[in-house]
Amino acid sequence: MINASHIEFSMPAPRPANVRRAMLIGWLGPALSAAGLAWVALNAVLDPAPEPATLRYFMFDAPHLMITVGIAVSFLFVPLAVQVALSGADDTDIPDFSENPMPGESQWSSM
Repeated sequence: MINASHIEFSMPAPRPANVRRAMLIGWLGPALSAAGLAWVALNAVLDPAPEPATLRYFMFDAPHLMITVGIAVSFLFVPLAVQVALSGADDTDIPDFSENPMPGESQWSSM
């Protein structure tokens, strides 16, 4: 019999820089959708003679496309944002290859 009260999960504590990156990545999709929704609302208020509401209008009108792209970006980038938030320092640091050239390359080969 397994007692669930004794199971421990060890997850690394997220670094503040990773959380900021994750928040920026995660809010990209909702920000696009909000901009598209604001555009639709302004268009509805300011346009005295709107186009007829057809399927083509909703599929190819720019504000509606922004809303759709924002939703798609959310589905794609929210899992990425979670991975960035939980990643360690070794995963997110950009390596510096200037001092250690790749094997077979010399320091002067780029000139």
